[in-house]
Amino acid sequence: MLASCLVLGCSVSSFIYRRQQWDPFQVLVFLLFLAVAVTVGGGVGASGPLILLGYAPWALCGAMISSYAGHCLWRRRLSRNVACEREMEKNQLLQ
Repeated sequence: MLASCLVLGCSVSSFIYRRQQWDPFQVLVFLLFLAVAVTVGGGVGASGPLILLGYAPWALCGAMISSYAGHCLWRRRLSRNVACEREMEKNQLLQ
């Protein structure tokens, strides 16, 4: 259990540190996922240790996945906008 907690802690810490400059709302995403996990855990009547060791790790993994996926989708959207602008510039030059 201790090894799993250490690996999860190092993974989350590394993820936050490396992606901090690209995603300024990352801390809010993590806090939101943890708050939802605590609320769901409390709603189903789970004890504190179960919430801490059962729900929180899944919430942190979900936050990392959603943060990464959201950032990828945002970059894809921006690249499409840039491509559209380039096409419009080409069309204007051709006319």
